[in-house]
Amino acid sequence: MDHIQDELDWERKMIDYGLDRFRLQEDKAKERGDYTGTKSGARLLKNYLMQVSEYISHYCAGNSPGGRRRTKYTSVISAVDADKLALVALTALISAVHSEVTVASAAFAVGGQVEDELRYTEFEIANKELFDQLQRDLDRRNSESYRHRHRVLNHSMRKANIEWRSWSHEMRANVGMIVLTLALDASDLVYKETVREGSKRSRIVLKANPKVHDWIKRSDEATAAVLPDRMPMLIKPDDWTGFTSGGYILPKLRQTTPLIKFRHGAAGSTQRGMVASADLKEVMRGVNGMQSTPWRINKSILETIQQVWEKGLTVGMPSSQPYEIPPSPVPAGMQEIPEHLVDSFNDWRSTARELHTKEKERQGLVLGVSRSMRIGNMLKDLDRFYFVYQLDFRGRAYCTTSGINPQGADVGKGCLEFAEGKPLGETGAYWLKVHGANKFGFDKGSYDDRVNWVAENHTLILAAAEDPLSNRDLWGNADKPYQFLAFCFEYASYIKNGEDHISHLPVALDGACNGLQHFSAMLGDPVGARSVNLAPSDVPADIYQDVADVCTQKLRAAAEGGENAAGNWLKFLDAHGYDSIPRAASKRPVMTLPYGSSQQTCTAGLFSWYMGHDVVFFPDNTGFRHCIYLSALLWDSISEVVVAARGAMDWLQTVSGELAKEDVPLSYKTPLGFPLYQASPRQERIQICHRVGGSRMRVNITTPLEGLDVRKQRQGSSPNLVHSIDATHMLMCVNAGLDKGIDSFSIIHDDFGVHACNVQDWHVVIREQFVKLHTENNILKDLYDQLTETHDTDIPAPPEHMGFDLTGVLESPYFFG
Repeated sequence: MDHIQDELDWERKMIDYGLDRFRLQEDKAKERGDYTGTKSGARLLKNYLMQVSEYISHYCAGNSPGGRRRTKYTSVISAVDADKLALVALTALISAVHSEVTVASAAFAVGGQVEDELRYTEFEIANKELFDQLQRDLDRRNSESYRHRHRVLNHSMRKANIEWRSWSHEMRANVGMIVLTLALDASDLVYKETVREGSKRSRIVLKANPKVHDWIKRSDEATAAVLPDRMPMLIKPDDWTGFTSGGYILPKLRQTTPLIKFRHGAAGSTQRGMVASADLKEVMRGVNGMQSTPWRINKSILETIQQVWEKGLTVGMPSSQPYEIPPSPVPAGMQEIPEHLVDSFNDWRSTARELHTKEKERQGLVLGVSRSMRIGNMLKDLDRFYFVYQLDFRGRAYCTTSGINPQGADVGKGCLEFAEGKPLGETGAYWLKVHGANKFGFDKGSYDDRVNWVAENHTLILAAAEDPLSNRDLWGNADKPYQFLAFCFEYASYIKNGEDHISHLPVALDGACNGLQHFSAMLGDPVGARSVNLAPSDVPADIYQDVADVCTQKLRAAAEGGENAAGNWLKFLDAHGYDSIPRAASKRPVMTLPYGSSQQTCTAGLFSWYMGHDVVFFPDNTGFRHCIYLSALLWDSISEVVVAARGAMDWLQTVSGELAKEDVPLSYKTPLGFPLYQASPRQERIQICHRVGGSRMRVNITTPLEGLDVRKQRQGSSPNLVHSIDATHMLMCVNAGLDKGIDSFSIIHDDFGVHACNVQDWHVVIREQFVKLHTENNILKDLYDQLTETHDTDIPAPPEHMGFDLTGVLESPYFFG
């Protein structure tokens, strides 16, 4: 009973933590004066924007809404888009909801922003390159000061000889008063009230409508309620028996953490009805098996992470230094870009955009490390805890806790180990060593080669376990540094205790490009099957390197043909010690192909890989342009290596597109009975953009339209189907593992971990369930049959099965490994 009470108190803390986090974010927005940046403020803005805009449009058109007549300032107002005027005025009114303000000061501020909109539009028209460059510089410096932006832009306008005659105070006040009055007429957020100050003085102020204050309070409470800081549980989660029956104990947490996270809107409602009538016993059994696994914190790893963080070391950590955008090749103040600088400027602009994205990713990683350490310290003294899992609309299982969890980043995963220990045994010791080599990145040789690699690095591994910070040359260069260091600690204990060592470390088996494994199995494609280890072989096949090798041949041929970019790439490879394009360059584009990647995402993946090397290697800031060039060759190489799977993806896109034209969604019941349902509605998206002190304030408003979005239906078909199938295989493996007595699981979508002593049996389970999934079901034909049975529509038949005998997977050692 005490344990249940502790859990209830713990779950109440999750709700309180979420509330505190929500309030902190809201308070920070209010401190900045960004009242439309609060959750309730943003909702008010979107709710009122179109009706205020429409009212202003009627006024500018001379329709005199509410009896408002045109004045000499109407022509000035009419020069600005009505949506932007509504945005400016509502921003002022929402600020007044939170903080009382006089009508005169609000009108003057609105008039100033209307003037800024016209002023900076003039600047942009006169010298777009300079204007855009200044915007990027200000954004890069995270300058949020209205005065600073205003000063920089006005100074730059004068320096560039762009004239603007500043408005008089009278004009600014009168223009602002008209816009503000129109917004007051069209909304009920605030009202005007005369406040007496003595016998002769008074002022008119804007005050919040009491109903609006009540609405904000209810809105904030409702928002905070659905944003708890979900932590691991102190006791085993309740088994899932229904949509909201399982997982956490408190009703409030159960309501906000259901078994399945459906999509918003009509698609989610329809799928919810399909789930209600589906038999999900086997699905829920698999999820329950995952969340019944007890965990504990690996204190040695947590302590190392904290020491690395405190000392400012970069081992396995995001850099503390932000990505620096190189200077523009176009000098500030230049009226026009010279023709000889156009290419360099365009490449610089693309590079700056990608670096901005990388910087956002770095900031997210920094926050992730900080959260992992915070949660780790909260949990480190517990002998066990548990994670709750949810499914997405495709049936994929996700841990509800961010930061430290079995599906997280290297830092978070490295901090975790099974709470229940099991003796290694002879086979467990073998697979522990294979696991260590895998986590280091030595994972392309045979299993015996990997075990030998560990033996060759025996001394370095023990030194790392003895003093990680002083001996970080080996583990610091691992692909997964903290998971590899966890192996080092476990290996040192094994050396000390022998095969009787009680092991807590999850040992994972990783699928070889799992999405393509499933497509090759669906099609019975013998070529694809060999490339992704569905067929037995003495050494693992490596489709990433296969694609890279084909691309290298194309690159060399292009260089021989005199293409400068190809020659530059060969020089880059040689300078960095590569004989050919490495698999790391092609891995992300190939791996994400079944999940809907494009040549554009291929370019982004290449640029990310290139950024890990020498970002100034290519001349004149042309790194991104060189990545665009190489991505075209790599994309063609993927098409040559991955032939049949591309055909299946094309079929899925064709079918989903044809169905969408008839407003028929893509639906499929998986072999475990989970109903996949994809219905992306057509939407009209309006983006309203206004310059506030030179920075851009954007509001996106979407309006649902009739019918389905054909493009989104096509794009989502392949990834959603293959995700539902890999989720099915994963849950089948957990269920079969439970039947074999395996009771602890560290599961990602295509990376399945158990105790080292269970890995031998786990190999068998994973292979048997994959063969069962694809021999007892013809996925593509089943999808075709389900669609044609439920909808009277003419769609092409799926590709024919190509005859590969899938039972070969049972003898393929490197299928998962």
